[in-house]
Amino acid sequence: MNMQLSFSPMRSSEQLTLERRDDVLIVNGTEFDFSGLATLESVLPTGPNSEWFVGAVVRQPDRLEVGLILPHGPDAPHDTLFPTPVQNARNGPISVPNWSADRDRD
Repeated sequence: MNMQLSFSPMRSSEQLTLERRDDVLIVNGTEFDFSGLATLESVLPTGPNSEWFVGAVVRQPDRLEVGLILPHGPDAPHDTLFPTPVQNARNGPISVPNWSADRDRD
């Protein structure tokens, strides 16, 4: 199942780390398991680190759609301010756009 990640940029000193394991998305160390979500169902994530989600997570027939806040610094590059969705996030760590034009926040 494909996982599509869309980002909403927001100025913040926080950082975002993402990892995927099949239908589980790990956001800043917290696991969100969407394996029980049936086709065309949606869920609003709750609990620790759920504030990173933008709207509901939706299972489409061919993909799981996830919206996330993308934190960035005051001098974020264009690609961070206008991010392209990740169309097919693979299992493992997921790269997010640079926090700043000068440095990548790790």
